[in-house]
Amino acid sequence: MIDLKNIVHRAKRLMRGRSVGGIDPDVFQTARNTGTHGALLETLNALPQHQHIVIVRTAELRQDLHHFAEAKDLWQRASELDENPLQDRMNVAACAYELGQIDQCRKLFSDLAGEHPNEMAPQLQLAEFYLRQRRWSELDTLLLNLERKPGIKRRLDALRFQKYLRQEDYGAAEAFLAEVGQSHPDQGLQEAVTLALDSRDLETAQARLQDWQKLNQFDHRRFLEAELRYLTLTRQFQLAVDRFRAEYGKDPQHPLHSARLARLEVNAGQIDTALPRIDQIPQIWHRHRQVAPLVSYALTRKGDHHAAKKIWNAVPFWSGVHTEPSISKPIRLIKPGSQDPSSRVRIFATLRNERYKLPWFFDYYRSVGIKEFYMIDNGSDDGSHEFIAQQKDAHLFHSDENFRDNLYATYWLNHLIETYAGDGWAINADIDEMLVLPDLEDSNIDRCVEQLEANGDEAVVAPLLDMFPETISQGESYAPGDNPLDHSPYFDNCISEHPQVNCPYIEVQGGSSERFTGDRTVDILTKVPLFRAGRGIKMFYICHQLTPAKISQKRGALLHFKFIGPFMDKIRAEAERGVHFSGGKRYKLLAEYFEQHTDTTLLGPESVRYEHVEQLSKLG
Repeated sequence: MIDLKNIVHRAKRLMRGRSVGGIDPDVFQTARNTGTHGALLETLNALPQHQHIVIVRTAELRQDLHHFAEAKDLWQRASELDENPLQDRMNVAACAYELGQIDQCRKLFSDLAGEHPNEMAPQLQLAEFYLRQRRWSELDTLLLNLERKPGIKRRLDALRFQKYLRQEDYGAAEAFLAEVGQSHPDQGLQEAVTLALDSRDLETAQARLQDWQKLNQFDHRRFLEAELRYLTLTRQFQLAVDRFRAEYGKDPQHPLHSARLARLEVNAGQIDTALPRIDQIPQIWHRHRQVAPLVSYALTRKGDHHAAKKIWNAVPFWSGVHTEPSISKPIRLIKPGSQDPSSRVRIFATLRNERYKLPWFFDYYRSVGIKEFYMIDNGSDDGSHEFIAQQKDAHLFHSDENFRDNLYATYWLNHLIETYAGDGWAINADIDEMLVLPDLEDSNIDRCVEQLEANGDEAVVAPLLDMFPETISQGESYAPGDNPLDHSPYFDNCISEHPQVNCPYIEVQGGSSERFTGDRTVDILTKVPLFRAGRGIKMFYICHQLTPAKISQKRGALLHFKFIGPFMDKIRAEAERGVHFSGGKRYKLLAEYFEQHTDTTLLGPESVRYEHVEQLSKLG
C-alpha cells in the first residue's frame, strides 16, 4: 500500500528545503501519480513563481486536473522563459484544443511543424490533430511525408489504424493489422481487441483478450481498460466492478480510479456505494472530464439540478456536445418556412431519402400541434428535398457533409435548436419515429409542455420502441400517407434498462431489433426526444443522451417504424453506405435476417400488438 502522507511530506521537504533546480523529479512524479495534486500545488505556490521549473510543474498538475485555461496560461509563460520552448508551445496548442479553440490549435501545431521540420514531435502532434478533426486528406498527405523519417514507423502505423477505426472502415483496419500486427505482439493484440470491440465483434474480442493475457509481457493498464469495456458492452456490470476492485482495491486512492469505480458501480446499480465515493473526490478534480459527470450525477440525485448543470458547464468544451468548427461545416438554409409566434414546441429532424414516410410525418406532428418543422436533408435524391420545400411550415436545410463525421447529426441538430428554438421546447425525432406521451392522444403538445413546466421539468424520456409487421409483405404494403400502425403494429416486450451516470440517467436496450440481429450491442433505445430549449441543454452521444436536465417522472415512447414501405431497399442501401453507428452493422444484420424470413412470420414469443401509450406503462 502506498503511503500518501509520507510521499507528500517528502515532496514538500525536498521542494522547500532544496533549490528549485534540485526538485527531485522521482518524488514529484510519484506524488503526481497518486493524485495528491492539491498538496503539490500548495507546495509549488509557496515557491518563487518566476522560475521556469515551478511554472512547468504547476502547468503539468493543472493539465492533469483538466484546468486547461490555467494550464495554457502557464505553458505560455514557461515558453517565454525557455531557451528551447518547443515542448512548452506544444502544450499551449494541446490546451487550446481542449478549450475548443480549434483553429488556434491548428495554427500553433502547423507553425511549430514548419519552424522545426526535423523535429518529429510537432509533426506527429499535427497528425493527431488531423485525426481528431477527421481531416482525412490532410492526414494522409502528412503521413505520406513522414514515411521517409526514421524511427517513427510504429507511431505512424498506430495513426493509420486509428484513422480506419474513426472512419469505421473495419475491413481496412483488419487488413492493416494482418499486415503490420505481427511485429509487435502486445500492440498487435491490443489493436485487435480494439477493432473487435469497436466493430462489436464480441466473440473475437473475448478470444483476443485471452491471447493478450497469455503474453509474457504486456501493458496491464491497457489490458484492464479493454477488459472493462468488453464487460460493459456485454452488460456484465458486477463482474466489471469486481475486476476493477481486484486491481485497485475497494477504495482506490487516486481520484480518477475512484471516479472510474463509481461509474462502474452506478452501472451495476450500486448507487448507495457510488454516491459516497463520488462525494469523497477532492473538489480540485471536479473539472476533470472523467469526474465532472459523476459529481453532476450525484447532485442530480440530491435534487440540486442547478448545481449539477453548473458542474457540467464548468468544463469548457465537450467533444460530442459542442460543435467543433473544423469538423462541422455549416448547414445551408434552402427555404425558410412560416413562423408562428404562439409555437411552444418545434420539431427538428435529419433525413435522407425518406419521401414515402414524409406525408405521414407531417400529418401526425401537425395533428398534435406542431406548427414549425426544421428539417435537415443530408443528400436525398428520391424527392424528399422537393416535398419538404413545398411545405409552408417547414424550414429546409441542406448538407452534403458526412453524417458520421458530424457525430450522426448531433452537431447539426444542437446548432439548429440553439438558433431557432428560443426558450420553448424542442422535439428531436427521425422521420420514422412517432412520439407518444401520456395525455397527448386526447390533448396537444402545448398542453403537455405546460404540465411539464408547472412541475419544473425540462425533459421527457421516451425510449425507442422498434415496431414491426407480422410479415414482410404487410410492411411493404405501406403507401405514402398511411398510418404506420396499420402496417407495423407489433413490438417485443423484452426491454431492459440499467442506471447510467449521464442524463437521462438510464440506458435502455432490447426490443425486436435485438432479436432480429442477434446482437445485444448494436442498439441503444434510450432517447430524450422532448426537452426545454434556452436552458443550455444539448444532445450528445448520437442524440441518445443530454447534458444535465431535470427529467420528468412521466415517460413516453418513440414508436420506431423502420420496417414499412420499400424498407428492404433502404436497409440494403444503408448497409452499403456504412455511415451509421459501428459502420452500419445493424443494417447489415437486419438485411441478413429479413432475407431469411421473406415468407415467414416475424412475430416472436414476446411480441405484443400496440394499442395505446397507457398500455406500455402497464406492461412495465
